[in-house]
Amino acid sequence: MIDQILRKVKEKFKNYPKRLNHTLNVYHLALSIAKVHGIDEEKVAIASLWHDYAKHDDIEIIEQHCSSYIKSKYQKLPFVLHGYAAANILKKEFEIKDFAILQAISSHVIGVLNMTCVGKVLFISDFCAEDKAKSQEKDEIIKLAYESLNVAYKKALVLKSRLFKKTAQDFSLIKELIKVMEDFKVNDLAVYDFLGTNAFYDYFIICSVNPRTAKAISNYIHVNFKEFLKHVENSPGWVLIDCNDVIIHLFSKENREFYNLDQRLSNTKKIK
Repeated sequence: MIDQILRKVKEKFKNYPKRLNHTLNVYHLALSIAKVHGIDEEKVAIASLWHDYAKHDDIEIIEQHCSSYIKSKYQKLPFVLHGYAAANILKKEFEIKDFAILQAISSHVIGVLNMTCVGKVLFISDFCAEDKAKSQEKDEIIKLAYESLNVAYKKALVLKSRLFKKTAQDFSLIKELIKVMEDFKVNDLAVYDFLGTNAFYDYFIICSVNPRTAKAISNYIHVNFKEFLKHVENSPGWVLIDCNDVIIHLFSKENREFYNLDQRLSNTKKIK
């Protein structure tokens, strides 16, 4: 079954090499930790390979695999839903009903207090995988994971809760900025999601506008989002607005085609 799941995951992420690399890093780290503690390696392997299976699906598809309760619970935090969707897809396609596996996948984004050992291993491994931004705290969590899984899990929960609050704030910001773009009736609006894959920014907003609209949007953001605004760079046909973790690119139609940024980001998750 592991080979089947691995083939399925590789096929799913054939256009997302970074996601596949992350998945394999999580898989190897999780198995390494599981072996030390005598935790069921097959369950850990399945959970770690499958945990992000729905990560790049459109939110409409993800929601189809989530219960009404879960959708309501995480209405303001939809980036949590891909774990629940992945668990339900696994249950349906492979008829896996093991609680530890399904809970690990469902809860790998934010964790739960009553997490099984399989879930704790996945949560720690996903949070500390090599492809993500390294830190001394994450290195300490990995070291702890080989000594005391419970202590490492609690520490990872605390550290991720801080980042989770920031992520929630960022998601609220991106929704507000998208609405601004829609209110200004920009053309060909595109929003790219870099969460967890880039240390410098979380989202790109790209759209096509005329010079008058670009100036109006820039002025509006300067007045209404000044607590987030870090920098504005004006050049002919391209205004770049840095709102902390959200980068806005206001292109003329000609410059957007010339720089072809959308094509360069074709392997990046697009949320709009």
